[in-house]
Amino acid sequence: MHPRRQAERVPRLVPGARAEIISSTGHGPQIDHAQEINRRMLDFMASVD
Repeated sequence: MHPRRQAERVPRLVPGARAEIISSTGHGPQIDHAQEINRRMLDFMASVD
């Protein structure tokens, strides 16, 4: 998986999607950076219908 390439593709291919890079993590960003991921998810959900 190429995170930067995916971060560019996802919003282009999925209307309304947002992709972000979380540095210093592996395959479990929701575990490695739980508070940051939760904050970003809540911010995103609050910004859409």
